[in-house]
Amino acid sequence: MKTLTIFLLLSLPLLGQTLTFVDDSPSDSPFTWKGTVTYDQNNQASCALVAHNNVSRMIVAYRIEFDVTTPSGVAVSFKHRDDHFFKPQGTMVEVSPQPKLDYQFPDFCPDLISVTSGQKGPEIPAAHIKTLFVQLDDGTVWGESQYIQETMRQRNDAIAYLNSLEVAYQTGGSTAFSNLLRGGPPQQPVRHAGDYVPVVALTRMSVYNDLPDVTSQVNQLEADLALAASRSAWLK
Repeated sequence: MKTLTIFLLLSLPLLGQTLTFVDDSPSDSPFTWKGTVTYDQNNQASCALVAHNNVSRMIVAYRIEFDVTTPSGVAVSFKHRDDHFFKPQGTMVEVSPQPKLDYQFPDFCPDLISVTSGQKGPEIPAAHIKTLFVQLDDGTVWGESQYIQETMRQRNDAIAYLNSLEVAYQTGGSTAFSNLLRGGPPQQPVRHAGDYVPVVALTRMSVYNDLPDVTSQVNQLEADLALAASRSAWLK
């Protein structure tokens, strides 16, 4: 099992200790999680986390929640999302949790370092994880309605943005397309933690901006729109 190591920004010295994750997911969750976070006396944390896909279909999107209290009493809480809606089929198969198999989760320690709050938490160190939302490759969804709705909003906002880019190119050519791409998708200022951000649309914008010219960008845009049309069953 791959182990990722990071330096955590903690306000108190850590005691060497390994925390075993408690899976708080409902009993019918498509995921079962197992893993550990090990802290040493040099303020390092090593994370190992794996999920088992309990169902007979590939998982194409999910959202999970972490709640960790470190040995020094620092409370860490955050949510992680994965959505492969715009990934080509071959790539999606490579990176998505496969039916009835284990899935290596690689991102926990990097996320930890960005959200360590420094606030004193409960006295007993603990590590909890909970599955909030899952979508399968036939479009079936499982989980809490607010996360299902947010996932669909993210995708629909991205599709709307992509459609606007296509219209800009068709009516105004390269200049209009580039200006709209540079401006990014419509969004409101983020004032509070948890405010809605069009993450999927912003990710597509970033992908296009990494391409060398307008022709490449438009080709990728057309491929994305075709992929989205083929996955309409995933837009509940």
